[in-house]
Amino acid sequence: MQRSGKITIALMGWAWLCGLAVLMGGQARAAGFDDYHRDLLNSSAEYRRLDQELNVVYRELMNRLDPGGQARVQQSQREWLKKRKTTVEMLLANGQDAAAILISLTANRLADLRRVLEETGTRESTQPNYSGVYRLQDKSGYCGGQMKVRQQGDRIHVAITTVCGRSAHICEFDGQGTLSRDAAFLTDKNAPDCKIAIKFSRRRAEVIHEPLSSCCGANATMQGTYILQR
Repeated sequence: MQRSGKITIALMGWAWLCGLAVLMGGQARAAGFDDYHRDLLNSSAEYRRLDQELNVVYRELMNRLDPGGQARVQQSQREWLKKRKTTVEMLLANGQDAAAILISLTANRLADLRRVLEETGTRESTQPNYSGVYRLQDKSGYCGGQMKVRQQGDRIHVAITTVCGRSAHICEFDGQGTLSRDAAFLTDKNAPDCKIAIKFSRRRAEVIHEPLSSCCGANATMQGTYILQR
């Protein structure tokens, strides 16, 4: 009888430990943000819509911003993601439902990014975009070439290649700089002494060396008028 009592107590203790382990395991799982986020995406149409819209707006904003703006928004996004995770896991650890706060946090973040997107669109709409491929117009026929322009906001990247004369003297430029309305000032990334200015107008770009000898050899040039092709 005494031995039977000891066995019963031992079994009760084992059952209590197992129950505690299950409870602790359940709490650990419940406190995980990733699982909760995934479950809420599956169960809440509102949260799923907000999450999808947030991803779309964030990507669009990254496409519009210059590198400096992208870095600022990325840092802000990292801070928000950290706050979201910490807040939700704290609520779950205390046995509270986090659905309402998670939906609210996402809605507020979406509103913030949309506001930045609208402001960015307003700023960039006042700045013409001159991106495209331009071909050198040389009536003398001495030089031929093209210029590729890639613009994002007030930052501009230009690559120019010209071939001049019967001996095919080549002049190349690859650089970036800033754009102020219709004028760009650029420095070759491989030749810091080679600086050019470009004056843009409708479907045209006028290139000027500063100075001539620092960019091309004596028998080559990239100065002239370039016409937008596409």
